[in-house]
Amino acid sequence: MNRSFYIKAVYDPEAKVYYTESDIFGLHTEADTLRFGDYWAKVIDCAILLLKENHQVEEDLVADFHSMDYCEIRILDRKRIPHCAVLSRIEEEVPA
Repeated sequence: MNRSFYIKAVYDPEAKVYYTESDIFGLHTEADTLRFGDYWAKVIDCAILLLKENHQVEEDLVADFHSMDYCEIRILDRKRIPHCAVLSRIEEEVPA
């Protein structure tokens, strides 16, 4: 099974929206902006739900933002990172 999944925000100039490109089956969202509350919060919530439902992921997941338009969802190796460190890391990496 994949240990990580990608999510990319792609802008459609004709429709004037950002839409999701991803290897997570069923993840299709769009928004007018990339602001966290408008786009990424919705995408991450949907991605986690779909990974648990479709890919049968039971482990904890962490979101790594590589840029304003690219995020990687990783299956957390609990032996290597304590849970409290994961929560603070997510908060630090949320785009402004």
